[in-house]
Amino acid sequence: MSLFSERVRYARELKNLSQKEVAEKVSMSQQGYSNIETGRREPSLSTLRLLRHILEESLDFFIGYNIEDSRGGNLYELYAEARRIRIEAEEDLEYSENMLENPEEDVEKRMKMIRRYKDHLKEAQQKEEKAFNMFYDHIIKVPGYDEYEVDKEYWIKIYDTYQENDNKMYHEFWEDYRSL
Repeated sequence: MSLFSERVRYARELKNLSQKEVAEKVSMSQQGYSNIETGRREPSLSTLRLLRHILEESLDFFIGYNIEDSRGGNLYELYAEARRIRIEAEEDLEYSENMLENPEEDVEKRMKMIRRYKDHLKEAQQKEEKAFNMFYDHIIKVPGYDEYEVDKEYWIKIYDTYQENDNKMYHEFWEDYRSL
């Protein structure tokens, strides 16, 4: 079975659709559709477009160009947001700890704030870890994943690149906007 066939089957199963349901939606027999999933038949271009729409996956995913399916992408976004919140909590805690150096401020009030920030940071760290594990547990089940030879560390490093690109696009947008 080809990677394409495996991924079409995988995407259909994620959607909890039967072969018969998908076959009806692409206007072909169940046997004809089954042949696509087993690799005995290649879909026409129009069938491929319909499959992409029905199964809500990119053609890049189906042909193996991308490792991430749409669910994996959503789970990674969840992880990225949890990590952003954790980083923000760390910065808040560091800020509040630095405030202790100013003796004029009410120390008891600042200590209370630091305890709150520490609790928030601990919760954010737990959510980040849970979100990452949800993503990773999903992505390793994607057909063809083992061919990419990537581990947990790879995905954690990807976040840094993701964040850099997000910041770059944000700044480029505002530069373009100011030039109007």
